[in-house]
Amino acid sequence: MTAKTHIHLLAVSALCLAASTLNAAVITLNLGASTQNFTLTGLGPAGNGNGQYSIQQGACSNAAGLTTCTMSGLITGSSSALYSSGNYSFVTTYATSDVLPVQGQSSTPTSNSFFYQFLAPDVNMNLFLSGTPSGNLTLPMVVNGGFAAGTNFSFGYVTTACAGLPAATPCSQAAVGQVVGATISGPVTITASFTTASTPEPGTFGLTAISLLAGTGLWRRRRNDA
Repeated sequence: MTAKTHIHLLAVSALCLAASTLNAAVITLNLGASTQNFTLTGLGPAGNGNGQYSIQQGACSNAAGLTTCTMSGLITGSSSALYSSGNYSFVTTYATSDVLPVQGQSSTPTSNSFFYQFLAPDVNMNLFLSGTPSGNLTLPMVVNGGFAAGTNFSFGYVTTACAGLPAATPCSQAAVGQVVGATISGPVTITASFTTASTPEPGTFGLTAISLLAGTGLWRRRRNDA
């Protein structure tokens, strides 16, 4: 079954600014629909009744013991002309031997919001920008299973489709989390922001994600995930 409504996922992060970056500018990027799908696979309810998910962020390939999952597309706009066009790749990597390395849990049993409840210690997420007016950039978001300092990011489904739900069950994130093996999937747009000096230079910037909105509600990442 296919959901006609848009489902939005938003990661909201605190800006962790050192004294040397107190005057830093915040740059917002608008990234167009990904060529690949963002997929949540249900793991069934947790002990508290909340739905659980395995999260696949794009199309994945395996090589030399490393799994690489990529969502890519065009940069469609930015708050700065220096990053207003070009291409992006949102890349997640982890050891192929990892079992369920990226997991989420819904906020309540019926909520379309969820948080990252587990990231394997070798999970890395990077946003690569290429062909921008300012050149190529690498923006680290997660480093060795921990969120880096200084950004916001969000994923918004363009279209969605569900599979594996009981007959007559509407396609929703909440429903999928309650059913082992059920999926909700679709291409996403991405909004990201990062901090840089008032005179930006191409390079690598630190990012911190501490909360995420999903579906029609809030996906909140907790610092002390159980």
